[in-house]
Amino acid sequence: MVKRVSVKSETRQIRLQASAIGEQSEDTNAYPECVAEKRVLWSIGHSNHSTERLIELLDGESIDLVVDVRSQPYSRYSGNFNKDALKTALEAAGIRYRFAGESLGGRPPEGSMYDAEGHVLYSEMAESDRFRTGLDHLLNLADENHVAMMCSEESPIDCHRRLLITRVAEDMGAEIRHIRGDGSCIEEQSLAAKLESLEPPTLFGEEEKPWRSVLSVSRNTPPSSSSNP
Repeated sequence: MVKRVSVKSETRQIRLQASAIGEQSEDTNAYPECVAEKRVLWSIGHSNHSTERLIELLDGESIDLVVDVRSQPYSRYSGNFNKDALKTALEAAGIRYRFAGESLGGRPPEGSMYDAEGHVLYSEMAESDRFRTGLDHLLNLADENHVAMMCSEESPIDCHRRLLITRVAEDMGAEIRHIRGDGSCIEEQSLAAKLESLEPPTLFGEEEKPWRSVLSVSRNTPPSSSSNP
């Protein structure tokens, strides 16, 4: 197996070593990531891809660690994305796997985190110690790895990895990049601007919408692997 070497980790180590001995490189272009302090976190949805295709998409962004943010790490339609099978396949390709669905999954166990219609209240989740601890850990991992948080939906638009995790992570200074099924990658700021431009104008100004899941969900039903959210 070929061992992956993270460029981000290498350049960070070089910067720290230089700092420790009081040296500073005059060539800031030699190691561009040395001057880029912002954390970068990728997102991806396994959808109904083959495992091989998922690995291709991850390799396209040099991802070396996948953090699974599904509440239930199983797929009704694609057994290859069940937790153990996925972990085995990723690690065989040199990509590490961690499950973080207990803290960062989009279907919390508390009934108080759902409204009367069954929507998940992201406003409540974002304030919970469990979520905050999980997000801190995720961002710390992103300091030393090329990390992709993974859920099931191909499109990030209505997925909790964007509506909840990305929103809070950006507030904490992270840059989020979404890997799409066609191999493209779009930054959250660009995606948000594009979606905003598609919003129809209103006569009375923009109404503040509740911060919650787009769909009403069941806490016990595994999400599908459809390419549509």
